[in-house]
Amino acid sequence: MPLLVIFSLVGALLIGFGALVRFKKNYMIISGINTSTPERRAQMDLDAICRVVGNALMLGGGLFIAAGVCFALSLTLAPLVMIPLFFALIFGTWIYVQKYDKNYTANRSKRSKILLIVIVCLVSAAICVLVGGMMVSDANPPVVTMDGSILKIDAVFGCEIGRGSVTSANLTATLPPLVRTVGSGIGPYLKGAVSGGGLGAGRAYVKTDAPPFILLTLNSPDEHYLYLNLRTPEETETLYADIQTWLSAP
Repeated sequence: MPLLVIFSLVGALLIGFGALVRFKKNYMIISGINTSTPERRAQMDLDAICRVVGNALMLGGGLFIAAGVCFALSLTLAPLVMIPLFFALIFGTWIYVQKYDKNYTANRSKRSKILLIVIVCLVSAAICVLVGGMMVSDANPPVVTMDGSILKIDAVFGCEIGRGSVTSANLTATLPPLVRTVGSGIGPYLKGAVSGGGLGAGRAYVKTDAPPFILLTLNSPDEHYLYLNLRTPEETETLYADIQTWLSAP
């Protein structure tokens, strides 16, 4: 399923829940309130909490939809900002609404509040770094080296291929409809084990919207092909020439 559709569905759900909370005051959707006793809810400013949480959910839904559109347009760097912003928004909202809960303010010391904020900020930063690192890693082209009879692909879910397992190498302008089975696939980037296109199992390390692609046909019983390209057509064509030289070596 395209990332635009997935992100749009998640965004629409968040906006829908946000509207229910913001405009219908459906506070029972909010975790922590729906499990609290009537006595504890009496100590909460539910209107204010619904307003803040509802607005945050709708804004978060908008960020998800915008991230999906950016993926569809191959603007991969924009979601690097939007997705971490979403996590920061959720954690920040959780901290902010505590001011409307007298149960919280009555039972927490100033020091414990500061400690909680620091912990949440650190967790948010860790999530942002993790998500950003994964997306940056996906966006980087593979590093291909040929050392003796081994072709090594240094990338997310990289691999090594022996010269004897390659039966042919070709340059093609199109990709078959490949489906990732094990690996990563954010936006137009596809790295790892794939299947589909009537070709069986194989591997791909490609930016799907940047032809041409190098196709290595393999005689392995487990994986039958490998698709590969680099950042620009010129770099891919140069790599193809280097692979041809590597294959013809004694």
